[in-house]
Amino acid sequence: TGTVHLSGNVRDPQLWSISEPRLYTLNIIISDGEGSFGVPITVGFREIKWESGQVLLNGNALEIRGIDYRQESHGVGAAISTEQIERDLTRIRNQGFNLVRVTGSVPHPATYDICDRLGLMLLPGTGLRGVPIGLMTQPAFRSRLESMLRREILSNDHHPSVLGWEMVDWAPYSPTLLEIAIEVRSTVLAGRDEALFIGFASDVAQDLPDGIVGMRNRIPYLFEERVTPQSVSHGAWLAAGLGALASPLTLDEDSLQSEIRQSDALVRQVNAIRELPLAGFIIDSYNDRRAALPMLIAGAQLETDLIRRGLVTEGREERISWQRVGDLLGQVQIDVPVVESPKVQFPVEFPIATLIIGGILLLMMRQNNVFRHNLRRVFAHTHGFFADIVDRRYFQGGQTMLVAIIFATAQGVLLASLLNHSRFYFGLDYLFTLIIPFYQAKALLVYWAWHPIYAILAFSAIVLVLWIVGAVALRLLSIPFPGQMKLRHSLALIFWAATCFLPLIPLGLVHYRLLDFAWFKWVQISLFGLFWFWFLIRVSSVIRVGFRVSSRTAWILIFIIILVTAGSLVTVYRGGFAITDYIRYYSDVILPWIEGPA
Repeated sequence: TGTVHLSGNVRDPQLWSISEPRLYTLNIIISDGEGSFGVPITVGFREIKWESGQVLLNGNALEIRGIDYRQESHGVGAAISTEQIERDLTRIRNQGFNLVRVTGSVPHPATYDICDRLGLMLLPGTGLRGVPIGLMTQPAFRSRLESMLRREILSNDHHPSVLGWEMVDWAPYSPTLLEIAIEVRSTVLAGRDEALFIGFASDVAQDLPDGIVGMRNRIPYLFEERVTPQSVSHGAWLAAGLGALASPLTLDEDSLQSEIRQSDALVRQVNAIRELPLAGFIIDSYNDRRAALPMLIAGAQLETDLIRRGLVTEGREERISWQRVGDLLGQVQIDVPVVESPKVQFPVEFPIATLIIGGILLLMMRQNNVFRHNLRRVFAHTHGFFADIVDRRYFQGGQTMLVAIIFATAQGVLLASLLNHSRFYFGLDYLFTLIIPFYQAKALLVYWAWHPIYAILAFSAIVLVLWIVGAVALRLLSIPFPGQMKLRHSLALIFWAATCFLPLIPLGLVHYRLLDFAWFKWVQISLFGLFWFWFLIRVSSVIRVGFRVSSRTAWILIFIIILVTAGSLVTVYRGGFAITDYIRYYSDVILPWIEGPA
């Protein structure tokens, strides 16, 4: 085996362009003296340069009008036929787009030839998405990345439709990443003029080195687009990820209103982007796609693994957004009906559940003097009340169970309210995807996010089970100490200690509404932090009384329990799911991106 380098000159070639995709056939004949065979290769001649943040094709400035294309189809998934790919790309080209970016995988080999013939520029991807910097700096990963890019480039760099090569999508913007990109480009594109593209998980444009083109991804589920008019002194940028799901208010039905609101949002985004000093835009996406995990945004009545971000459906049926984009790009003219925006429906399940549990608590306090007296004692004389439980001077199982149910339900209302209100928050969905590695568990969260009653019942049961587990743990921990509690005593102690959370019950009436205000976020964190600290103080009293130890020993035990629990979780996630890098990526990239300036 060996490498043969061929060179030659073509006089006055007809250049390949979007309007006139002129191609040549290069016949390579290989002979060994006894026989020969020919290898025909389709090639084209064109010149692509990046100057002042703009792309020049054969010396002419070109606005990039791109669209993401996931090579999947209904019923067959990624096993898409060449005929379907050609139908899709022809449709995209006829709609006025001049660039297609293949996402989720490397392109099907036929994609290159089809784009050459159609006059459609192509941006091949590696399928890498959201890779943390810590992983990209590893030599083994870098070697694999360079090998993947080199193989794709050597096989397809003769295609005139290739605009450049995408290294990674949804990457955090950092000097370290740019250094990696420069090194990768110098290795796989040595002596070539092609650009290396990076999709950044950022809404801020910064200067880029020569040969690197950045794509500013938009927040995927932000319906009202946030556009920041920024410019850079050096480098080329595209706006990527444009598009929005149907209105969050009608996500549970694939309605005409949803399609119109989606198309209106997309048109606003594209028009705003075209006013910025960018090389062009890329819309997400041509067709709906399947996801590995369900998304909170999917809605109660939709398939939880189908992301409806396409201008056409998974079965290639056109949405209004497809027609509006054609109108925007000068291909078609349509009349879109006008509809009224749906009204926000307040989930009344949360205040109703709060009134029920609050009413039960008030009724019991009014009709049961012993219960009212015990509640007064647990707040006014906590240590003495706990001592009475351990010394068997007080024990009423019915009251303990009532306190447990009221406490768990009150916490269930607050947790369900938070989940329901956050079901359109991309950051929460991304975090759940990281910390919940099991499909079934996240599918349940999706269902609860759209069904408040089931969410209240589920979270109430979870809180109740967790507190029972805590009571069992207390019973086991007491064995080496002088005081050995019975299980029924540890159950009573842990649930009566949790009565410190009962003053939060009225919050359930307005919690959902308060979540609409940005300032309440910090109020909520401070409030819950304060009540949890109060609960830990009570737990220290439980340990002092139940284990018969000093206050200092009780607090040492609490800190040991917290450290062991946290350490165990970190060890499991870091070793089993390699999650620490992704959590860092979430905190350093995703959160600043979402919570940036409006």
